[in-house]
Amino acid sequence: RALKSLEQQRLISVTGDARNHKYRVSPTKNLLDKYNSKVNELSSLRSQLEDLVNSAANEQSEFYQRHNIQVYKGLEGYKTWNGERLKRGGNLNREFGSRKFLGELFGDDAARRKYMLGYIQARVKSKISLRSLSMLPVELEDFDKTDPRLLKEKRLIKLSEELVLIMSVFGDSFGFYTQQGGEYLGVIISDPLLSKMIATVFDALWEQGAEV
Repeated sequence: RALKSLEQQRLISVTGDARNHKYRVSPTKNLLDKYNSKVNELSSLRSQLEDLVNSAANEQSEFYQRHNIQVYKGLEGYKTWNGERLKRGGNLNREFGSRKFLGELFGDDAARRKYMLGYIQARVKSKISLRSLSMLPVELEDFDKTDPRLLKEKRLIKLSEELVLIMSVFGDSFGFYTQQGGEYLGVIISDPLLSKMIATVFDALWEQGAEV
């Protein structure tokens, strides 16, 4: 069967009667033609696959745009995501999250601290107050403590397990940033009704939180 397949592909030639078949390798040109044919097939399949992926990505992008969803990736994406909270937040941001997540995202604690201090200054300058709800146990830093000058209130709540993410409600938008499949991803969804519903849930958890 293997020889028959090679014969059908013109890669070998067969002579002689049924009991005395002789098999010879076909000229090199036939082999090159077969190789080139396979290369062209693979190239065509790759092109089709790329077209399919690009088409899916475009459709996904259009879907996000139609539904007022923006997607962010990595550390720089997080900084952009975080900046959107100042642009859309009105006079109050609500946030719920894990310091562990920020530590993993930045990797360098000094870089994280420097960025967060700058972000706090920008928030205070914009006169946007913050309600921050963290999960116990948590080690508080000096800029985490409630301070009227920082327009910030902080409370702690105990959950059955720590969620490694940051979630926030600001203005008519809400969003989250987390790790998915080894990649840091975030979204912001602009929807007044959903944002109001999530803010209501947040406020209920806030009332259960312990003041710092």
